[in-house]
Amino acid sequence: MLNKNNICANQPPEAEAQSWDHILSYLRPSCMKCAIQLGIPNILHKNPNSITSLSDLIAALPNLNPSKTTFIPILMRVLVDFGLFKYHHQQGDGYSLTSVGHLLVENDLSSKRSFFLFAQHPVVLDTAASVGDWLLDDLPTAFETAHGKSHWDY
Repeated sequence: MLNKNNICANQPPEAEAQSWDHILSYLRPSCMKCAIQLGIPNILHKNPNSITSLSDLIAALPNLNPSKTTFIPILMRVLVDFGLFKYHHQQGDGYSLTSVGHLLVENDLSSKRSFFLFAQHPVVLDTAASVGDWLLDDLPTAFETAHGKSHWDY
């Protein structure tokens, strides 16, 4: 039964919050992939001891459609919340990399960028999303359930 705030009356608020966290969990890797595709970690890494303003960041995005620049502040707010970047409001309103964001820089020895992009490939995601169906069918692997053939034949 829902109360006036659309919260299940018999569930603690922590359970409600955690359920929404799970429901919306796909947003985190989607936004991270977007940042990588735009090259944001690399741009911020070029000036490791300085803060990059939003206008400088937008100007440095090489292939951004000009009609979509208004969405970059929203993306950056989300990525700051996720812990990839730090927002410096008292030091010129700009951004810098966090230690987590640094792991997404291209060609860095400690980078997890390539593995992250591999893990976000549709072939991998479709396989993971097919585990429930695989448990109900007679195919030997979730990959075969998702793609209709073995990974070797794929």
